[in-house]
Amino acid sequence: MPLELVDLPDQQPEIKKVEPVDLSGKRCLVVDDHLVNRVIARKHLENLGCVVDEAVDGKDCLTNYQQNQYDLILMDLQMQEVDGFQVAQQIRQLEQSSGFKKVAIVALTASVIGEVWERCQSTRMNGYVGKPFRPDELMEQLNQVMD
Repeated sequence: MPLELVDLPDQQPEIKKVEPVDLSGKRCLVVDDHLVNRVIARKHLENLGCVVDEAVDGKDCLTNYQQNQYDLILMDLQMQEVDGFQVAQQIRQLEQSSGFKKVAIVALTASVIGEVWERCQSTRMNGYVGKPFRPDELMEQLNQVMD
């Protein structure tokens, strides 16, 4: 039986035109237990002018946070031992008790269902980006949280 060639609709997701946010000189921390995810996020942030540090888990994030003043934390939600929700909650408590400046926290998550966003909000995260993320999605979220 011969095969017939057909035209398929374009399956590419629509990429929005988003103005790049200028993060020149801002200190950012990327928290993810997967090296590849950290490298990808780091490159995007460095291209926007950020000075970027990395943390491999929640405990490492808290150590870095207490030693440095960050403007932005991109945080994976699903990590061993201490998850991103717990870390965000501890950071918000430290801000209140220690007088640290408020840092923007953006969740990086493979799950973008409403319940996850509700939980992000309950721990006072500022936003979230689904993984894997496209540069325009990250940019849009950063424009919202970094004004």
